[in-house]
Amino acid sequence: MCMAEGRLRHPPSPGRFCRPFQKNIPDTELLTDTELQVLQQLVIGNSYKQIADVLSIGIETVRTHIKHIYAKLHVRSMSQAVAKAINQKIV
Repeated sequence: MCMAEGRLRHPPSPGRFCRPFQKNIPDTELLTDTELQVLQQLVIGNSYKQIADVLSIGIETVRTHIKHIYAKLHVRSMSQAVAKAINQKIV
């Protein structure tokens, strides 16, 4: 069941979608501790290999964390992620 136009609907009629309640969560709360550490390393200017060495994780794990960071921060590149991290004081 979902709420549509103030009424409970079951099942939703075609063409209508129920959207779950979502709070406006700041970007910093969406990132895990490891993602924040990876982002901080990106801000410093470390390469993927250097980040992997510093955090004692594999390079592919670093790439996975970076993909998650991009998605959560709504950016498409490392430079955008770093700029957003600095401008919004995420790290």
